[in-house]
Amino acid sequence: MSVLKLANLWTLDSLRKKSVEESEELFQEKSCINKVLLGRKYKVSKWLIEGYEGLGKRLEGVDDNERAMLGADSFAMVVQLRERFFRHMTNKYDEAYPAGTRKLGQNNYTLSALKDGFDFSAVVKEIFRDELMQDREYIP
Repeated sequence: MSVLKLANLWTLDSLRKKSVEESEELFQEKSCINKVLLGRKYKVSKWLIEGYEGLGKRLEGVDDNERAMLGADSFAMVVQLRERFFRHMTNKYDEAYPAGTRKLGQNNYTLSALKDGFDFSAVVKEIFRDELMQDREYIP
């Protein structure tokens, strides 16, 4: 990470790119919040996207500690991401089971079927555009 810090500081793009690539294996083990924090610190859009997607997809919400680390603005954007996903799933469920056809215990629509058609990456890129643009290599 120190190489990445120096490459950012001195705008050594080829060294920065190599440093990001070399960090990928270690990076996959990081939590969603750590991906966001490291992506933010080193201005690596790929890590930000992965981290925000993870926060949006996971079942548990953002806890108090994570909320403090994200800051109010980013936390509000994560909430917006999760709400858009929830609305998508609700609409998919309503399409599959219109009002009046729902019977307790008989609906077998799976979570993965409800997720179909929601492009987390595209929504993250839309909501977090300004932050992602801080990465010189980011292409919207």
